[in-house]
Amino acid sequence: MHQIGGILIFDGFVSRHLCRSVIITLLWRGVICAMDVRTQCLGLLMRGPASGYALKRLIENGPFCHFLEASFAAIYPALARLTADGLVSVTEEAQDRRPQKKVYAVTPAGREAFVAALSGPIEDDHFRSPWLVALYFADLLPPERVKTLIAERKDYCLRQIALISEARASAETPGARYAAEMGLAVFRAEFAYLTQTPVPGSADANPPLARQRKSPNPHLSAAVSVLHDV
Repeated sequence: MHQIGGILIFDGFVSRHLCRSVIITLLWRGVICAMDVRTQCLGLLMRGPASGYALKRLIENGPFCHFLEASFAAIYPALARLTADGLVSVTEEAQDRRPQKKVYAVTPAGREAFVAALSGPIEDDHFRSPWLVALYFADLLPPERVKTLIAERKDYCLRQIALISEARASAETPGARYAAEMGLAVFRAEFAYLTQTPVPGSADANPPLARQRKSPNPHLSAAVSVLHDV
């Protein structure tokens, strides 16, 4: 007998139907939640047992680098909670001249919990970019600072493209390859934009008003033409 989220489970007497009802209860109680850090850890462990340090490496430099983010301060409490709820198991491995390493693995209940979380509503992405905040206020910065920010961002895009390319090359499932290719598409598009678009505040980015009047927006002209035809 063991507990998952405060629910007593009798080993050997849990049918598949009962297990699903337990998972629904766990979702209702907030023990598992779609795409919180606990659910993300479950997903990472679906690919095989790992330590908390290894999970962090997967997020920073592995196939999840462009769409997951979690600190050690979030990962280890999440793993402790998952262990207490019976969704992951933990074993300790000896290391030379170092403390024993804790290795976590998904339990059958954890596997069902993860699939149940994926089957529920998935919230929208929330895009945050300190870099874009700085660029938004480019008019307050010296031109050289703006150029430096853009150059640093281009370097960042190239690093991400290299990491994600490695992930795509080693992808073992269609979903993993799809996620990698989407990440590549995003960072390649951003790099192209940064390369082709004039630096904010430069003469090319802010043409004189007379030149703007001589070069009307073709999309706007087309829209006006359509309105006249109606």
